[in-house]
Amino acid sequence: MSKSNLKREAAVRRVRSQRKPGRKPVHLVPDKQFPQTRDAIWTAIRKLKNFDLDSLERETKVALPTLRSYLQGLTKAGYLRRSAKAHNTPSSWALIKDCGVSAPRVSRKGVPVTQGNGRAKVWQAMRILKEFSIEELRLTTSHCSTYQTIKDYAMRLQRAGYLKATVARASGRGGRYRLLPGRNTGPLPPMIQRRGKRVFDPNLNQVVWPVPEAGDE
Repeated sequence: MSKSNLKREAAVRRVRSQRKPGRKPVHLVPDKQFPQTRDAIWTAIRKLKNFDLDSLERETKVALPTLRSYLQGLTKAGYLRRSAKAHNTPSSWALIKDCGVSAPRVSRKGVPVTQGNGRAKVWQAMRILKEFSIEELRLTTSHCSTYQTIKDYAMRLQRAGYLKATVARASGRGGRYRLLPGRNTGPLPPMIQRRGKRVFDPNLNQVVWPVPEAGDE
């Protein structure tokens, strides 16, 4: 077996052994200075341990309806315990199940959300392989996403400065890409926001493309 095939087989085993929870598409909160996701909320929860809604809002700058919805889901899923609300005092929560850096993906009813598994596996494969073609990503991730979906994701990441094309695309097929070392930002996959097709990196907790202009800050 060639070295390239051995490398791909090793990558397949690593991707399959490290399953990541799915995640929903990202949406900007009303204040565009703070494009937060549930990952940011979860990071704040792990930091605070015990908190009320006001302290979590100050820590994350996330809109209250979004916070309430996610807290409800985490509570029903058993990650948080909500204290009984005394007269004229705000409710508070305690973190009772810390599953690590990756934010639990649960619905408001506490049901696990699986949407987004494919993109998480593609990003993981990119970090393992370092250099790859679209077809290699598709095979490495066990066809969890279509060729076109992976290609579109790679093109977005290239535009955002994460990937560099090492072989030009030709004959309608994708070329080869390399993940730039300085852009291997962490285990969470960069997300493509619906609004404006912005690229948001939950590892950095910020929009990385397009780069905000001075007047937008």
